[in-house]
Amino acid sequence: DLRSGLRLVDLVDMSGLEIPTAHRILKSLVTENLIKQDLSTRRYFLGPLMFEAGLAATHEFSLRDLCQDALRRIADKTGDTVFLNLRRDHEAVCIDRKDGAFPIKVFSLNVGDRRPLGVGAGGMAILCNLRSEEAEAIAHKIAALLPRYGNLNEKLLLSLIRHSRERGYVLHKVSGLGGGKAVGYPIRNAAGEPFAALSIAAISSRMGAARCVKLVNMLQIGRAHV
Repeated sequence: DLRSGLRLVDLVDMSGLEIPTAHRILKSLVTENLIKQDLSTRRYFLGPLMFEAGLAATHEFSLRDLCQDALRRIADKTGDTVFLNLRRDHEAVCIDRKDGAFPIKVFSLNVGDRRPLGVGAGGMAILCNLRSEEAEAIAHKIAALLPRYGNLNEKLLLSLIRHSRERGYVLHKVSGLGGGKAVGYPIRNAAGEPFAALSIAAISSRMGAARCVKLVNMLQIGRAHV
C-alpha cells in the first residue's frame, strides 16, 4: 500500500534493481521532490511534486477533452490543421491536433512537442497576452534558445509581441516551413490569465488578411465553448 510507504527492500524486490542502484535512484527522486522518505521509519512515499504533476496531468487531459469538439469543428470547417497548446512555465506544449481535409497540410507540431513561448502562433498567443513585465522577463529568459528557430532573437520577439497586441491577434510564420502561416488566440482561466491557446496553420496562399480574420473569429467562438 503506497499510503503506508515502501521500504528499500520492497522497492528492490519490485524493480529487480541492485540495492546500490535503487538507493542512488531513490536519492535523486527525493532531491527532486518526486518522492519523500520518513526518516523515522525509512519508508518512501510519493512526494509533493508527484502530486502536482498529477494535478497538472488531470488539468491537461480535462482541457483536451473539453476542446475535442471545438477543434474538430474548426478543422472540418476550415480544412486546415488546428492545434491546442498548454502553457508549461516558459514553454507551450502541444496537447492536441486536428487535421482538416485540405490536401496540403502544415504539420508544424506533433502532440507532445514543446517549444519556448513566442515560437509559434499558440505560444505567442499566450506570451503576448501576459502582463508586459512578465512577457518581457520570459523573453529575456528564453533568449538563448531563440536562434534555434530561424532568425528569432530577443529583440525580434519583443517586436512580434508588440505587433500582435496592436493587431489584436497572432499571425505567425511557421518556423522551418517557408510557405506556412498560423493564427493564434489565447484561452484564459477564471482570473483572466492566458494558460493555453488555439491556433490554425495553413499554407501562406490560404492565409490572406480577410481569411485570417475569419479564422481568428472561429478560434474565438471555439474558445467560448471550452
